[in-house]
Amino acid sequence: LVGSALAVALVARRLLRARLATLAQPIDGLGMVFLVIFAIAIFDGVTARFLASPWLVLGFVAAAFAAHAVYQAIAVGLFLWMGRRDALTMGFLAGTRNMGLLLAVLPASADPALFLYIATVQFPIYMMPTLLRPLYGRLLPRK
Repeated sequence: LVGSALAVALVARRLLRARLATLAQPIDGLGMVFLVIFAIAIFDGVTARFLASPWLVLGFVAAAFAAHAVYQAIAVGLFLWMGRRDALTMGFLAGTRNMGLLLAVLPASADPALFLYIATVQFPIYMMPTLLRPLYGRLLPRK
């Protein structure tokens, strides 16, 4: 699933490099549309679970943000030798890993709490770019 998407992206980048540069905004917009559709689908039922078990949902959200911070810190530390910008990029990528891909391989009989956790992991994925922007602005010099 991931490998085939990577292969298509690499081929498209090589063949359409100049054209992709002119289409960056529409492609970004289309990506946002897909993210919103994915978010709507993955959050189906989360409100009901929150109303039934608020502490469970809040605990999963807290764990998702904590995991994001820990993964990001570890990756920044591991890649600091590459320079600050690259280390922060690697850290951000490590923190925002999208576990939504797991839904493609999980059996329907999996524990419902696992589906709930995968949904709550989306919170930092969607929110951290905005929350970290001021910090990254201070840590990275403008070009």
